[in-house]
Amino acid sequence: MKTLKRNFHFDKIDSTSAFLKCRRLFLRNFTFVSAGFQTAGHGRMGRTWVSEKHENLLFSVLIKDKKLINKFSSVSLAVAVTIFKTLSEFGFNDISIKWPNDVYASGKKICGILLESTSDNGEISSLIIGVGLNVNAKEFKGEFIVPPTSMFLQTGEEFPLDIVKKKVYKNLKNELKLLKKGKSDYLAVARENNFLVNKKVFAEINGEKAQILVKGIANDNCLIYELNGKKNTIFAGEITFHI
Repeated sequence: MKTLKRNFHFDKIDSTSAFLKCRRLFLRNFTFVSAGFQTAGHGRMGRTWVSEKHENLLFSVLIKDKKLINKFSSVSLAVAVTIFKTLSEFGFNDISIKWPNDVYASGKKICGILLESTSDNGEISSLIIGVGLNVNAKEFKGEFIVPPTSMFLQTGEEFPLDIVKKKVYKNLKNELKLLKKGKSDYLAVARENNFLVNKKVFAEINGEKAQILVKGIANDNCLIYELNGKKNTIFAGEITFHI
């Protein structure tokens, strides 16, 4: 099968990430897939990601570059920083990053990011970055641990999805290019705009949920926390604000 094009858009699809996962062997590095509506969108911990038709930016990106694959944890945080920078370009100023890869606006979740790896012949062969950025959503149905928001709800203005998508795509390519060369400032940006720093939250430590005090982000992208007066780090996991 010949190599396919790099950019796809679907009016409706089950999942942009599933599309990439099934076709990863034949698609080019940095293939970008967006959709107006997903019937089976999902987030971290198997949660369903629901978005009304043509309201928000839903997309996934395929990474096959070995140097970026080897920077797995950095890629996750760098994508969040990309969304942070893009929102800043649109004039947003109360933006923060919730480790490891959510983006908040005024303390509410405006973007969710899911990074998955795929393996072939026993080795990680690609990364799939799934992003849901709330752009023109005017209301959210259901119950949420952290209340969601959108670019529209923050400003009262609608944003053309195509313009937002082009800016995100351009910024993401640039950020990952810098990351590959070791020149990205993603860690400094994430630290400076860390939503969790100095907050008491709940995390799973050694199989048990414990309340921790977040102290910062380490050089290896781990979350630095304090528990019972001692500092330690978490490489990955779920950070919540409830028991």
